[in-house]
Amino acid sequence: MVKTIRESVGEDYEIMFDCWQSMDYKYVVELAKRIEKYRPYWLEETVMPDRIEIYKKIKDRINIPLSGAEHDYTRWGMLRFIEKDALDIYQPDIYWAGGFLR
Repeated sequence: MVKTIRESVGEDYEIMFDCWQSMDYKYVVELAKRIEKYRPYWLEETVMPDRIEIYKKIKDRINIPLSGAEHDYTRWGMLRFIEKDALDIYQPDIYWAGGFLR
């Protein structure tokens, strides 16, 4: 399916995968190995947001940028991701995380 999408949209479009926190470590690593040749822009929200150590392990093992933190509902949660260097791309939901002033 990923090959078909890449061939259909060509090189001028980014392919991004929102995994909706539905995978585990082994599955994400295997998926990344299989699809990296199609140059996805990112894998998003691969595991549950409280699994920061798992995000870090995944980030260290794959060659696709890892994004997330959309479902971490506080500014302190984002800080935990930053301190662990667990993501390549941070995507906080401003509304859920307390607004711009937080």
